[in-house]
Amino acid sequence: MVLNKDGSFQRSAHFRGPDLDSAPPSELASTAARLNSALRRLGSGWAVFAEA
Repeated sequence: MVLNKDGSFQRSAHFRGPDLDSAPPSELASTAARLNSALRRLGSGWAVFAEA
């Protein structure tokens, strides 16, 4: 955890998923749908920053 200047906490996670460069389009669509479903559950008031 990181303590921000305004007193809030930042939590970071590292995730290494499967190699999508060689994945067929159907697998890409399935992965995008699962990610969208997971992020949608966060609701409002959240920010997600991703680095590829």
